[in-house]
Amino acid sequence: MIRTIFELVANALYSGARILGITYNELNIIVYIILIPLVWTYMIDKAYKFHRIKLSYLLFLLLILGLGGTFETNCDRLFTICQRFLCLFYPIGINYTSASVIFCVIAPILIHIALIKSLKIVRQKKEITTSHPEVV
Repeated sequence: MIRTIFELVANALYSGARILGITYNELNIIVYIILIPLVWTYMIDKAYKFHRIKLSYLLFLLLILGLGGTFETNCDRLFTICQRFLCLFYPIGINYTSASVIFCVIAPILIHIALIKSLKIVRQKKEITTSHPEVV
């Protein structure tokens, strides 16, 4: 099952990269380092009505992706760092494929679900305080 999920995601990334005319590493970094965290920071900022987290993350991205070299070179460097991170789990019996599915599929889904639930809770609290100011 883990292997199947890994292959499905990897194949989708390879196909997407080919369609977009970029490398697999570039698309991987765009999805996992740029887009997914940016969606999360947007959700948090929207819930709490400020933009500091999103702006801080964008600044962070500019720093890590703008430190010399081309976008492709920077993505290759970041992809290698991510691969090394995923290999850190070998000593506890989690291979690269399993770590990839855990950190790149399961964890993002769980984080996204948690953020959606948090947004609903924040929205409900706002509705309560708006409709019943004495409840605060």
